[in-house]
Amino acid sequence: MNERNLTKKELLEELETANQQIEELKQHLVEIKGEKPSLDVQENRYRPIFKQANDGILIISLNGHFLDVNPKAAEMLGYSIDDLIGLTATNIIAQKELPDSDQKWEALMAGKSLPLYERIFRRKDGSEFPAEINISVIKDKAGNPSYVQSIFRDITDRKIAEAEKNQHIKDLTFLSQSALQFLSFPIDSTIYHFIAKQIQAIIGSEFIIIISSFNDENDEFIIKEFLCEKELSKKLKKIVKANILGKRIKPKETSRKRIVQGKLVKFDLKDLTHSFVGKDHIHFERQLKELFSIGIVYSIGFISKEQILGLVKIIAPSGLGIANTRFLEAFVNQSAVALSRNKALKELQQSEMTNRMLLEQLADGVMIVTPDPPTIVYGNPALEEITGYSLEELQSLDRMGIRKLFHPEDIKLIADRFYKRVRGRSPIPPPVYDFRMIKKDGSEIWVTVISKQIAYNNKPAILGILRDITSRKQAEKEIKRLNEELEKRVQKRTEQLREINKELEAFTYSVSHDLRTPIRQILSFIDLLEKRMKKESYSEKVTDYIKRINDSAVKMNQLIEALLNLSKMSQISIVSIKVNLNKVVDDVLQSFQSEIKERNVQIIKEPLPEVFCDPGLIRIVFNNLVSNALKFTRPRENAIVTIGLSSETTEDIAIIYVKDNGVGFNPKYNSKLFQVFQRLHEDNKFEGTGIGLATVKRIINRHGGKIWAEGAIDKGATFYFYLQRKRINSYID
Repeated sequence: MNERNLTKKELLEELETANQQIEELKQHLVEIKGEKPSLDVQENRYRPIFKQANDGILIISLNGHFLDVNPKAAEMLGYSIDDLIGLTATNIIAQKELPDSDQKWEALMAGKSLPLYERIFRRKDGSEFPAEINISVIKDKAGNPSYVQSIFRDITDRKIAEAEKNQHIKDLTFLSQSALQFLSFPIDSTIYHFIAKQIQAIIGSEFIIIISSFNDENDEFIIKEFLCEKELSKKLKKIVKANILGKRIKPKETSRKRIVQGKLVKFDLKDLTHSFVGKDHIHFERQLKELFSIGIVYSIGFISKEQILGLVKIIAPSGLGIANTRFLEAFVNQSAVALSRNKALKELQQSEMTNRMLLEQLADGVMIVTPDPPTIVYGNPALEEITGYSLEELQSLDRMGIRKLFHPEDIKLIADRFYKRVRGRSPIPPPVYDFRMIKKDGSEIWVTVISKQIAYNNKPAILGILRDITSRKQAEKEIKRLNEELEKRVQKRTEQLREINKELEAFTYSVSHDLRTPIRQILSFIDLLEKRMKKESYSEKVTDYIKRINDSAVKMNQLIEALLNLSKMSQISIVSIKVNLNKVVDDVLQSFQSEIKERNVQIIKEPLPEVFCDPGLIRIVFNNLVSNALKFTRPRENAIVTIGLSSETTEDIAIIYVKDNGVGFNPKYNSKLFQVFQRLHEDNKFEGTGIGLATVKRIINRHGGKIWAEGAIDKGATFYFYLQRKRINSYID
């Protein structure tokens, strides 16, 4: 449609043109019918329909301006009829749909018929609504376009109904896909993480989601999954001062009664904070409110057959609520069924007494059995040894005799699988399974069989390859005995390590008090001597001796401090969390900024991944390696230090390196690099204690990683180490 609005003068001119067209049309009708048409009569006939129509009707000039509007159209658009006269589609169509509106107008003016289509209309107050439009060109008796008629209907209710239907279909699809995924989870899977992610998909990422399993033996909940935004998770762990995962919570009786209903219920914040920190919940509650603007705390239990399997707690930010509570309840109930199935499978797995042999493993005995009646037509010598019967005896056995070969409790299983396989019934049973046999002497043995349908004398038969697995049963008993013995050895070794740790702690105490105290006294006396020497004159030799004593004492103090730090690396507990190494490296480089700028050192830092580690200890690693790189590049005019990620990095481990173009080292002394007090350069050229790299190695080893170095004299050095990219344990001891 033409987007230009008419001025009064232009509107009058267009109306006059329209009147002339009407007069010409009247004259044309007189010539054809020989009588004057009564336009007023026609208008009186159709005007009531026009006014009372439930759909909006627009009469539009061929130039795109509204010539007439019915009351319903004015009502839907929020204008008066007079206000709409002279306007164009630009005034009532949503801005984003104007290009398409113009294209359809051009097609209409080109003589094309338009099917029903939808359009977003804009009311006078700026609000919008969807409508269905039927637009067509009205022609005169001569077949010439006279004006355009547009009939539109508000379809807001229909769109809402469609949206609700689509949402319902989407919800059902979500539940169906979740059900399939639940079925695919192995028994030892991360099913709680999957449930948390699905709940987050339903309610949004702004909420904190805590999922617990229920231990009915100890009557307590155990937190299995904690899901929220990463930064919030770090802050929350700091104020909780403990690892949230694995935390055990005793339920209150009042809470249990509300949980068992399987419905979403609201809880007081105190119930949540008391669960985490116990008596100190008031202080924790204040910290939590400062950290996270809490609105509502929701809870819903995993209930199956009136049994509590677990609990979902959802912390909602202030101003936010859960919109689709019924859908959330439906998913949680579905999850409860999956958890019940998972629990049953675990119990079943624990009750299994044997492990099946690999399908490809060949057995000793071979037999061919034909059905109707079942007859052993072939057996090899190994089969005779397994059963204790001769081949002639086996071949002469009738139906009841063959049944006696098998343990009474296993006969039904064996017969069912035999006939299904030999007759090709669906479903075809697996070809490998275990069962018990009774030997001729009455002893009981276990065998495994690989069965396959074959043709014997042009008739279907079963080929069975059997192997005696009784020795495996005896081996299991022996393994159990050995495990018990090994456990005792481990306990004994643990006690020995505890004694060693006590001795190490005693050594640390000795170093801390017995060695540091004399050094401090020496430094104090040297300080007094230097003050006195400023007042009295002494020879240069005496001054030099005092300086040397002071330097040696300072170095000794540094060595003691380094040794203490090295000792601590074996003592402290390591907390492993996901860490952004880029931030750690940036912090370390910032601490060396003055030296970097003063020497104009070129720092090349490549993007590094997130890894699981202790952030404080990994900062010590980067601090030592960057410090060494800056130290050993001092002789270089254009020093370059590179921190990057090796191309050999995998999905499981990240291999990081720190490279410099410094003085390097002799590779034949590579093994000494990470040993205590081993230095490959002279003290008067490069200061150091010889403990820094030993500390680095101990930290990396504590993280389950490895560190190594490559270098050559005057060709720089590169230090490599790797860390885990996936969580192994929250704590690494």
